[in-house]
Amino acid sequence: MTYNDTSGRGASAGAPPDTSHSMDSDQVLPLPQRCWAIAVATLAVLDGAIANIALPTIARTLHASPADSIWVVNAYQLTITMSLLPLASLGDRIGYRRVYLSGLALFTASSFACALSGPLAELTLARVIQGFGAAGLMSMNTALIRHISTICNSGAA
Repeated sequence: MTYNDTSGRGASAGAPPDTSHSMDSDQVLPLPQRCWAIAVATLAVLDGAIANIALPTIARTLHASPADSIWVVNAYQLTITMSLLPLASLGDRIGYRRVYLSGLALFTASSFACALSGPLAELTLARVIQGFGAAGLMSMNTALIRHISTICNSGAA
């Protein structure tokens, strides 16, 4: 029994094809979905930068000390850091799409919670929840790159 060589490397007869770097064209996201996936993944990264810039205004508005208000940023970053790898592993087990869409829903809902929060403690809690959503989005970035780019473009990604 022989396998068809789709990698173009001339696999020997009887050896399974090397599929580690090959990708079917049906696995590549269509252009509109590609743009949305990239835009949403970028939002999670931008959110951390926006909060850093807005931190003095947040502290002044909520009448909080700089030491207390920094937890708005710390809570978000620590949550992402501690949940990024477990969520990536979860994506391998239950599917990238499920983790990505769950992260997007959680990120969106917690963004509204941040906007509607009153005291600093509420904002910080909403940022923790938002961090879990952002980690769900960010943990799928490698999988997204693999499905956004074709094999011909993977060297540039």
